Amino acid sequence: MTINYFNEIFKLLSNIPNIQIKGTHFNNNFLHGNFHSQKNGNSLEFNQYNQYTPDEDTKKIDWKVYGRFEKFYLKKYEKESNYKFTFLIDNSNSMNYKAKGLFSKLDYSFILAGALTYILLDNQDSVSHLSYQNGKPYFSGFRNVKSHFFSLIQQFSPQISNVNMLEQLSFIENVKATQKSIVFLFSDFLYDINDLLKKINLLKLSENDFYLVQILDKSEINLDFNELVKFIDMETNEEVITEPDEIKKFYQKELFEHNSKIKEFSFTNKIPYCLCNTSVLLEENLLNIFKG
Repeated sequence: MTINYFNEIFKLLSNIPNIQIKGTHFNNNFLHGNFHSQKNGNSLEFNQYNQYTPDEDTKKIDWKVYGRFEKFYLKKYEKESNYKFTFLIDNSNSMNYKAKGLFSKLDYSFILAGALTYILLDNQDSVSHLSYQNGKPYFSGFRNVKSHFFSLIQQFSPQISNVNMLEQLSFIENVKATQKSIVFLFSDFLYDINDLLKKINLLKLSENDFYLVQILDKSEINLDFNELVKFIDMETNEEVITEPDEIKKFYQKELFEHNSKIKEFSFTNKIPYCLCNTSVLLEENLLNIFKG
């Protein structure tokens, strides 16, 4: 079944009270509380001219324009973008997993990332997306206008890449424009955790901030199968047939230790982290991301 990401993103946004995710509350409590020095300042940049109306401030009249056209025009300014955000969504094989739900982990990531993109652009922050498409890296470039949202979401594709997250993170190193941006990283993080965290730490030295969003299916967390199951590693295609009860305790211990390393790394390095269970409502997980 093909997912219409536009529909799902706007459905999600319509279920979230605006006061909780937009405007001053969003900027002060989420951005300022979680990230360091990515702010560009509060200056204003010229956008366009508007024709003067009698109820407006005459101090904003551009007298040079009046001298040329003998009509009153006001300079319209808009606030410069305060932050630069980069979204990198893991589209390796394991992200295609889903048990009983409508969405795979990749679909779930796209919808959450799309909603965040819309909100950030609504706040006039600059957003870019990094991805691998047809085995090739794609960088959207930064823009802070609403029309950018539609071009970004059109790039969302359920097509799986054979490029793992470690290689995808290397793409950030090669795209200099992403330096000093806040990188939202969506992944199940089911990799060698030491290599992964070492790579993130190196990228932080390039003045990138990170937000780690871990996406896991409920069955991956609980291993709640009741009969003989064939487990297939979606990255290597290695197969194991076993009774879930025989490995459940060991598996949950390993997963707990794996995720504990991520949490400890995040806490130590002041990197926001959120674990999103795909069995939980999207709006609940979106609000959890804001809580950091």
